[in-house]
Amino acid sequence: LRALGAGVLEMDLEGRILYANSGACEHLGEKEASLIGQRLPLFLDPRAGEAVDALLLEFRTMTKPHRFRTPLRLRERDIWVQICAVLDAEACTSLLIILQDDEGIVAPHN
Repeated sequence: LRALGAGVLEMDLEGRILYANSGACEHLGEKEASLIGQRLPLFLDPRAGEAVDALLLEFRTMTKPHRFRTPLRLRERDIWVQICAVLDAEACTSLLIILQDDEGIVAPHN
C-alpha cells in the first residue's frame, strides 16, 4: 500500500484514520503521524464530510464486500474517493479509502 501512487487510507468505522500512505499524506497535506486518529471528514469540504459520515453509517452494517466511488471536495479541489469495506467473518471491521486525482470531475459543491 505504501508504494501505490494513489492515496490510500485505512479508517475505523467511526471515520478515524488508522493508516495513511505517502499519496494520502500528499492529498491531505499532512504527515502520517499527524493523520493517525484524525477523522477524514475534518479534511473535506463540510458537505463532503457530511456525505462521508452518512456512508460510514451504511458501511457499518455491511456483511458482504462492497465498494462505493464518488467525487468529493478535498480542500480546494475535487478528487475521486473509493470506499471499500474490509470484512472479517462477514462483518465490516474497517474501511479502505482510495484517493485519486481526476481533472475531469465535476463534483457538486457550493
